[in-house]
Amino acid sequence: MATTKLALTVSPLTDKREVLARLTHKFVDEQYNCWNALRPALAEHGIRVLGMHELDAESRRFVDEYCEKGTGPAANAGYGRSRASFSPGNQ
Repeated sequence: MATTKLALTVSPLTDKREVLARLTHKFVDEQYNCWNALRPALAEHGIRVLGMHELDAESRRFVDEYCEKGTGPAANAGYGRSRASFSPGNQ
């Protein structure tokens, strides 16, 4: 995957924010491209990734509690969890 290098040498804060926004959008697009390529490959090996709408009540409750408690690797790194992290292909 190609990386984008761009020096933030623009002066006004607004310009820097716009550059950062563009880079962030590009990064997210690349993440989704990677995910969209990976998901079918996982399925070929019998690995299914379920969306929130495909979970039964008990599984949804587990995800809700997991997110509320902020447990898991992301929380340990100082980042919050969200339900979205459990359903990357279901926007």
